[in-house]
Amino acid sequence: GIEYKQDKMTHVNPDIQTIELKSGEILPYDYLVLATGPKLSSAGVPGYRDHILSVCTSKHALEGAKKWEEYVKDPISKGPVVVGALQGASCFGPAVEMALMMETDLRQRQIRHKVPMYYLTPEPYVGHLGLKGVGVSRDLLESVLRERSIEWRVNCEILEVGEKEIRIRHRLKEDGDPIK
Repeated sequence: GIEYKQDKMTHVNPDIQTIELKSGEILPYDYLVLATGPKLSSAGVPGYRDHILSVCTSKHALEGAKKWEEYVKDPISKGPVVVGALQGASCFGPAVEMALMMETDLRQRQIRHKVPMYYLTPEPYVGHLGLKGVGVSRDLLESVLRERSIEWRVNCEILEVGEKEIRIRHRLKEDGDPIK
């Protein structure tokens, strides 16, 4: 089986296929996958650390779950749901996945009709995913977002995050030409 352990690895011994953790525990392995985790950056965006719900680390996800439960108690007074990625991000799939999970949760709670939703991305189009698209990812994701009434903005640079407002600037046109 596969067991998840969150700890720091201090040593790898490939000859006998073991790793040593900071806690002192030694674990054998058949196949070793090193998931180094994200290196988060606020990209110098004022308010980013104070007003976001992140799922990039286990700690963030647990804190985010608490914030989400508070949000859904009174979403009208709290404002729209805005999900996205900052400029400089290299992984966009989790943001799309999070938007869809939040939308599903709002629908299951029968409050989706009260909550406008937006997806912001620095990508040149939804479905680019930092990979210039995968198959029909653009058409598929645009269709899913449209079907779920999630508005999207591409080529966004997030300038500032406030308690009830996010300031953005569109950096490029849909075709990739700079905005002048």
